[in-house]
Amino acid sequence: MRHLFYLNIIIMKKLLTFAALFAVVALTSCKYDDDDIWNSVHGLENRVAKLEELCKQMNTNISSLQTIVTALQNNDYVTGATPLMKDGKEIGYTITFSKSNPITIYHGKDGQDGEDGTTPTIGVKQDADGVYYWTLNGEYIVVDGRQRWRRWCWWGFHVFRRGL
Repeated sequence: MRHLFYLNIIIMKKLLTFAALFAVVALTSCKYDDDDIWNSVHGLENRVAKLEELCKQMNTNISSLQTIVTALQNNDYVTGATPLMKDGKEIGYTITFSKSNPITIYHGKDGQDGEDGTTPTIGVKQDADGVYYWTLNGEYIVVDGRQRWRRWCWWGFHVFRRGL
């Protein structure tokens, strides 16, 4: 009987050792590959950086358009235009005025295939009342059939304001 008891203990030790060894092998053999997740994160970072650069250029263009409108109102005129270069490629122009500070305008980007789209032309035009209003493709931007959008700037933030 004593012999059987020791035999059971030996078998239990072997089973426990085998179970522990199996658990260690099973748990350490699995490796989680998170490369796809990190590639996705880096891809998103690159997209955000490109969007930030595009936003910066668009804000510069809007500010430049405001300067041009102000120059029109103050009878200012262009004295020169200098190409703006980046990595040996022309990306826009710096325009200098006789009275105002110079402005920078960046080139737009071509569409993918350029076939079925039209690029809207946004600008300003002086009306008979002497006020400059925003235009889309040369026509005043009209809201509700009667109101035009008037050019307006407040603390450097360019906003649309309804004109009467």
